[in-house]
Amino acid sequence: MRILYTIILLILLTGCKTQRPELSIVIKEVEDIENINFEGHQNHDVEVYRIKTVQPEYILPKLDPEPKKRATDAIINKLNKDSHFVYALIIYRNQNGKVRNYRAHIISEFTFDVADYEWINDSTVTFNIKNKFRSLGTYTFSGYMTANGRVTSMKKLE
Repeated sequence: MRILYTIILLILLTGCKTQRPELSIVIKEVEDIENINFEGHQNHDVEVYRIKTVQPEYILPKLDPEPKKRATDAIINKLNKDSHFVYALIIYRNQNGKVRNYRAHIISEFTFDVADYEWINDSTVTFNIKNKFRSLGTYTFSGYMTANGRVTSMKKLE
């Protein structure tokens, strides 16, 4: 009988795993990334924007001139030819006593209106951008400071 109670207790304990809640936000639309107000945010604020007018220099990392020109041309061709949309993912986190923003961008041929997100730790968030018909998938996005400045990384989860 004692073994049976132990097994039931173990089953209940494994089924009661605590999990942080996933939050949802509405994706806002802006004309240009310069229309986004990056001031006045708190630690762990999250925003997602669909940007109507995209300047490639805003969504490209700091590259050497020739690779940057090739990447810029590829982005412009993709956006113009296929009517793709650019989504800006922005997280805000406290770094050395100051709240800083960290940005990443996703290009998609579909329009999305909601983003689910969850903070995994102090510098990493998982995102899932979706509408009522489809989901873009889940991405892990990290932002942090190094001696060389702000660093962001984003990876699609399998």
